[in-house]
Amino acid sequence: MEIITELSKIVTQLEERNKIVTKRLQACPQGHLSFVRQGKSGVLVQELKVDGMRKRHKLSRDEDLSRALICKLALQDESESLHHNIKLLKATISQIKDYSINQEIHMLLKQNPFIKEDLLENIYEPKVLSSWANEAFEQSMYRPEERRQINSHGLKLRSKSEVLISEKLYEYGLEFHYEQVIRIRDTSLVPDFIIRRSDGKKFVWEHEGLTNVQSYLKWQDQKAKLYASIGIVPWDNLIVTYDNSDGIIDLRIVESEIKNKLII
Repeated sequence: MEIITELSKIVTQLEERNKIVTKRLQACPQGHLSFVRQGKSGVLVQELKVDGMRKRHKLSRDEDLSRALICKLALQDESESLHHNIKLLKATISQIKDYSINQEIHMLLKQNPFIKEDLLENIYEPKVLSSWANEAFEQSMYRPEERRQINSHGLKLRSKSEVLISEKLYEYGLEFHYEQVIRIRDTSLVPDFIIRRSDGKKFVWEHEGLTNVQSYLKWQDQKAKLYASIGIVPWDNLIVTYDNSDGIIDLRIVESEIKNKLII
């Protein structure tokens, strides 16, 4: 369950910080800082217990010790807060109820061959794309009226093949931008998809649909050279797929590219 995972990460971070604070406290001087009033003013003192007796050491002339004891006081406050928050978060995690498809439902699915198990995906809300996929970007304004195909997330695309590719990207939980403008010197290029892999690496995906139009293929070759000039190349971060001469895309190839290059 995602919330449990995230809270557990926070607990781990707090525990790591607490180790650092504890180590720093162990290196602090003994005793604690106090303010003792004397007449109309007062002085800072270091209070110590020696053989059960309380002793005070005036700090007016020991600036380094004063700083160290003030730091100790701050570390003690932080340590107390860390212990409190760690305890609270662990208690919260232990009370969170996970949800999953129980065994009874799985048994019903096995007994009824007319119900597909992937139907269960519709029970829960669809996965929300992470922040990068939803960030604002410069999208091409070239003939927007030609984006007539609509995928399952409501995104308008230019071709059915692009719709099928986008659905596969959703299926594998991959973030992407559609027709984001890339500027190379004085030329603007518009790849079909820019995809961010889970490790943050970005890929350009071009799908060439008009494979029987020579002028189109010539432009695609020019684009490939421009991409290469800024390090976008097929053996690293450029994916190119094609419709055949009948305008048909092979989704087996699409899925192979995703599995071999975009899933880690």
